[in-house]
Amino acid sequence: MFAKRLKSRLARFPGKAPLQTILVVPFLFQIFMAVGLTGYFSLRNGQRAVNDLASQVSGEISARIEQHVRDYIDQPHLVHQVQRIAALHGHLDLDNFAALEHYFWDQLQQFDSFSSIYFGNRQGEFIGVQRRDQESFVLWWMQKSDAPERKTYRLDSHGKRGELLDTQTYDPHDRPWYKTALASGKPTWSPIYQFASYDYDHLGITPAVPIYNETNEFQGVLAIDLTLFQISDFLRQLDISPSGQAFILQRSGNIVATSVTEEAPNRPLDLASQDMRAADNDESLVQRATQYLIAEFGNLHRINTPHQFTSHFKGQQQLVKVTPLSDGRGLDWLIVVIIPKADFMAEIHQNTQTTILLCLGALGLAATLGAFTARWIAQPIHRLSRASQAIAQNARFRRPQDLVQNLDIQGVQELEILAQSFNQMSRQLQSTFTTLEKTNSALETHVEQRTAALQQAKEEADAANRAKSKFLANMSHELRTPLNAILGFTQLILRDKSINPEHQANLGIVNRSGERLLALINELLAMSRIDALDKPHPLSVISPSSKSSPYAFRKAQDAVLDLPQNSVLHPGALEAMPDEWITALHQAAIQVDADLITHLILQIPKDNFALAQLLTELLKQYEYDRIMELTAVNKQRPAP
Repeated sequence: MFAKRLKSRLARFPGKAPLQTILVVPFLFQIFMAVGLTGYFSLRNGQRAVNDLASQVSGEISARIEQHVRDYIDQPHLVHQVQRIAALHGHLDLDNFAALEHYFWDQLQQFDSFSSIYFGNRQGEFIGVQRRDQESFVLWWMQKSDAPERKTYRLDSHGKRGELLDTQTYDPHDRPWYKTALASGKPTWSPIYQFASYDYDHLGITPAVPIYNETNEFQGVLAIDLTLFQISDFLRQLDISPSGQAFILQRSGNIVATSVTEEAPNRPLDLASQDMRAADNDESLVQRATQYLIAEFGNLHRINTPHQFTSHFKGQQQLVKVTPLSDGRGLDWLIVVIIPKADFMAEIHQNTQTTILLCLGALGLAATLGAFTARWIAQPIHRLSRASQAIAQNARFRRPQDLVQNLDIQGVQELEILAQSFNQMSRQLQSTFTTLEKTNSALETHVEQRTAALQQAKEEADAANRAKSKFLANMSHELRTPLNAILGFTQLILRDKSINPEHQANLGIVNRSGERLLALINELLAMSRIDALDKPHPLSVISPSSKSSPYAFRKAQDAVLDLPQNSVLHPGALEAMPDEWITALHQAAIQVDADLITHLILQIPKDNFALAQLLTELLKQYEYDRIMELTAVNKQRPAP
């Protein structure tokens, strides 16, 4: 609903954002940024905490596995060391098989991790005790008279020989433990191999030690069997993670033990296939991790220090920790711990989802509150805007009675002050408009009165002027008749050669004075004819009340300017006036000073009456700009 209303408001203001949008959008943007950054950093911190926790867990698991395996593989060598020293000093007689039978049984009672303890001498004789379960033990017995058949007897709870269980062809000299110890000449480890018992087909490894007498003559090999499933059992008991795995590899890539499956098959295996290779394991994590290690280091023999890395297995990130394990006796393994980050991220993802939902809820709540807040602030401002538009409209159509706008805004102190100031301004504006209306009305009345008075004065002046013109026109022949007679008689007398030269000179003066007087009378009569003639002269008056258009007046002016140069009406007539007079006329036209212009026209000489007539007509038509144009042109004339 809010989005629709916001869209409709935006449509009404193309190119401009309404106030409510301006208030809401930055607010929502800030909330969105704050919520987004909070969620982002929360997720990042969660991931960092998960990485640290997974790294810590993998390190602890690797350390526990290493410690357990070292304890598991160190115990038999410690026992061997004691046995070798006892045999060397005669405390343990390796030729007395009956004593060895009880000795080996006692050793298995003390060490639960040992699967079997046995001895094979250089004559091919063999004796050993094997643990089948916690309460069941068997005796392996093969002396020279029994070879190559090895007998298996059941031992009771006191370690005494019982019934014969089976007979098996057996040659200790062909077994891996015997060959490895004889070849090395020191305590060592056999390779991983399948144990020889028909009913005990576990995979295992044997720590073996060669026994020598005082003359350093080889006597035989003492050995202790360790089964690999015991290491696997320990790995499976570790609380790694819901999907975490741990396994131990040989440098060749063969699996020693794993926390997922037991590696020893329930069938006898030959030496060529007795080990399970990690790259062929059905458990994809083991396979992928081994492949990654080989691809990363080239081969497993190059891993000499602990390494931790993150890889992508089974569609998710896996934290892999690899730790070398060696004891200096030929055992060289790799402990690998794999922890999927998803095991630790489940709660983080759940918390992230909760955070996102809370953030979205906070964002929605903030948007709603922001919209209401923006509307609460924007509505009084919209009322102020509409009121100002109404004032402008009423002022345009001159309706001062509608200028007052009484706004009642509450809730925001600043807006209340603004509304009070607006109301006061509208009242002052109404008062000002009312005063202006009264002043304009009075001014119009005064102008009308002055216009009527001026019109009456003009009409009286025009009537007087016309009366003068008619008088001059009627009196023209009365003035010219005696003057023509005087001129005629003076010209006749001047033709008489008998007249005294002095008299002729006096008559010439009289003649010239009469001609000049006649010229002045002719000019005076010409001016009177302009007002008396019914047909308009180019210089005739065209008053504003005349039916002629301004174009007719402009045409009359052009006719004056087009007169020949030898006429008294040519444009050069203005140039005959002094510069000070032209400047004063120009300034009077700029100031629209009709009285000063009239005074300046009266100063024009009578022989330049055309200029006086033109300026008079321009003044009657209020053509001040034309007067300024004429005087501006003549002000720029070059100095003589």
